[in-house]
Amino acid sequence: MMPAKLNLFVFEYHTGSWAGSSDTLMMHEGARIRDAIVCDLLACGHVNISCASVPQAPPPDLSAAERAHANALSLVSPHAGETAQDFVLREAGRHDLVWAILPETDGLLTTFCVALGPQKWVGCNSDSIRLATSKHHTLRYLAALGIQTPLAFMDDPAITHWIVKPDDGAGSMETRRHGARASAQADIAARQNMPGAGRTHIMEPWIEGDIMSLSLLCDHGQAELLSINRLEMQMDLSGNISQGAVQVGAAEGDARLRAACERLARQVAHAMPGLRGFAGLDVIAHPTAGLVLIEVNPRATCAYEGHRLFAARRGRPLAQDILALFAPTSSSTQQETQHV
Repeated sequence: MMPAKLNLFVFEYHTGSWAGSSDTLMMHEGARIRDAIVCDLLACGHVNISCASVPQAPPPDLSAAERAHANALSLVSPHAGETAQDFVLREAGRHDLVWAILPETDGLLTTFCVALGPQKWVGCNSDSIRLATSKHHTLRYLAALGIQTPLAFMDDPAITHWIVKPDDGAGSMETRRHGARASAQADIAARQNMPGAGRTHIMEPWIEGDIMSLSLLCDHGQAELLSINRLEMQMDLSGNISQGAVQVGAAEGDARLRAACERLARQVAHAMPGLRGFAGLDVIAHPTAGLVLIEVNPRATCAYEGHRLFAARRGRPLAQDILALFAPTSSSTQQETQHV
């Protein structure tokens, strides 16, 4: 049971901190996720929201109906020269909970989760985030438990293309497709030899099939499949890949596909019981091998934006179900289980 009014701080890294705001493209993407969450929270009706916003970031984009509840929303900015972590910790002191949207890159998501602690944190626990931050370690861990990943195709003679990407990258950051294994290996070597290179890069087989993401509501080893989404990927002449639109719920009509996705969601949630609240899985539907898990996203993703439209179908905002897992009066604020 939640208190009558919950005081919640929403922090999105690229719109709410001086450090993140230097990347205008990521600020735009971050604002979309932030706005989806803020609007969903406004629809809950029992939440006072403080939203982090630096002056150069766009303010939350509210519909007319959402503006009617805007008295529950205030914008707060970091002090001049204040680090993102100090800002969030300061605001955490005057709020019941913190919903932070950060990339896993460079350990950012893990760092903030640990700093805030389970009593304030809305989201997956630190161990699950730490595991998911390394794409390679995640795939090895899940493959050992019988979940199909690209590692199963490493020696498949039918593989003709290969992907090189950062091990801790978010989205399609620095992702490139190669037409030969030797070319991909040369790309990794070149990246490692670049001046100031500090990021680990990995190589995976390019899996043919429909590119999708699964939106999940997770809690202690259980998962509800919220939607099956189609991902649009774009590639330039050099093989550099970027993510396009996310079509939330676009693959809902196939009963067999949904059953397979529900089974995969349960397997991953059971293997990573620290996944809590909203989480996403990137998958490929291979034409003969079935679902192939590409990565686990232990946070809100761009797909959250589409779930604002699903509130009527659920009978309530998704944020209401998420907050129920973390409200201070619930048992979820007891000591965090320290396992993945």
